[in-house]
Amino acid sequence: MYEIKSVEKIKMLLKANIPLFFLLTFLIIFLYINSISGKFLVDDIPGFVENPSVINGVWTVETFRIQNLMYALVYKVFGLNNIVLHLISIAVHIINSFLVFILLFMLFGKRVAGIATFLFAFHPVNSETVSWISANNYLFNGTVTFLILIFYFLFRYSNKKVYLYISLVIYILSLVLLGHQWTMTTPALIFILDLFFLKGKLSKKILYSLPFIIPTLIYFFLYVNSNLINPRIEHVSFFNESKELNIPWIMRVPYSISASAKLLVFPSELSIYHEVDPREQNLLNAQLLSLVIIGMTIFLFFYNRRLSILILLIYITLTPVFAPQMITWVTAERYLYIAAVFYSVIITKIILAVSDRLNFKKLPVAITLILLVLFSYKIVTRNNDWQNETNLWLSAVNKTPYPEKVLNNLGETYYKLNDFQNAALNFSNAIKINPTYSFAYHNLARVYLAKKNYEQAELGFKKAVELNPILYQAWFGLAAVEIQKNDRAKAIDYLNKTLEVNPEYEKATTLLIKLNSIQ
Repeated sequence: MYEIKSVEKIKMLLKANIPLFFLLTFLIIFLYINSISGKFLVDDIPGFVENPSVINGVWTVETFRIQNLMYALVYKVFGLNNIVLHLISIAVHIINSFLVFILLFMLFGKRVAGIATFLFAFHPVNSETVSWISANNYLFNGTVTFLILIFYFLFRYSNKKVYLYISLVIYILSLVLLGHQWTMTTPALIFILDLFFLKGKLSKKILYSLPFIIPTLIYFFLYVNSNLINPRIEHVSFFNESKELNIPWIMRVPYSISASAKLLVFPSELSIYHEVDPREQNLLNAQLLSLVIIGMTIFLFFYNRRLSILILLIYITLTPVFAPQMITWVTAERYLYIAAVFYSVIITKIILAVSDRLNFKKLPVAITLILLVLFSYKIVTRNNDWQNETNLWLSAVNKTPYPEKVLNNLGETYYKLNDFQNAALNFSNAIKINPTYSFAYHNLARVYLAKKNYEQAELGFKKAVELNPILYQAWFGLAAVEIQKNDRAKAIDYLNKTLEVNPEYEKATTLLIKLNSIQ
């Protein structure tokens, strides 16, 4: 524990380590330079390219967020510029790496902070967060979390309440301006780090944590439950028609524990989708691995308590994943951004312990360099997957146990390129894997519609709404088919059904007005 007691001391720490920060900055830029040409992908389209709060300046309580504010500023100055957004992500990752160094220096000293910061900055699991524009919200969450912890520790070391107030203000602002459930894990991080890594009475530590817990509870009950969690449940349920939703919570949790551990320890199978593999043997493997992790954490609590707590902190940052109702995916690389800090500390402590035991002083440098080279190769190659949608979905096909969603998205990519043959092939393959996947039927029907095969298009859209009655796009597709068949009455009926499911679907509203105006 290195008691930095003021902002001035932090400034001195930064000045004393300027060469390290220059090296870190240069290497991060080198790692991610090939990501800046990456196109707008997946959530980038509705989140930035077609977001009315960004393009038209239409703001609501739900859209007034750091991410949207940043998008709006970039759009106003640079237009639809993906390169600028990628540069911002890289810059924020660099800043976060500096903050991680400060935080870890305050807790563990320079030796651990130096190695762990480089491992964090280079960890391949962070490539999704840095290279995917839409994941920058997790970068911002990292920034505010690190700042909150740094100022909290300044308060604890100096006993100056101004630092506690600053930490608390940053936290409350982050709840409002970040607006997602991951931010609410911060009070737990504060309390556990204070409890096991700082000196002082338990009663005071609880008292110091209360100012963070109270606004968290207020925020949860007044806003999150209705405005964030319920929409997330609907979103996950709407888009996730795979076997995942039918897996009980007690079986889903072990998969989240084991899959997250695999991504941190062996980040070789990186993919935008990480789904539960419901095959019996794979579920059993996930359960066994999760039991090993839990058992190891309990054992270490009595043998090496701080190492045990670091493992626990990894999973505390992933708390939303373990919710009884599915409000997130079972795991995702972007969820692990803060967890990667604690994992990097664990690896660093193990390396240093082995070095001290063997009395081999050069071992930490050697092992760290080997890891950084391996991590660098993985990041640079992974960045290529984020260049365009074709690369992204092709990279995910063989890494997903039931890749119907991946094949569906790959089909959509080919559809946008007017490659209807490959589009139809991928949609059909998605249906073969999951015969109840409504989105694939809908998209295959779109291909038939584009090829003017209206009979097959109608069958596809009808199958889609039979499987998923709230798939408003398929109702709209049926209206499009009836227009081509010159059946105005049926088209109007289907448009009304579309708007019944989604009253805000502008395409349906516009087309309905047009049809009603025809005498």
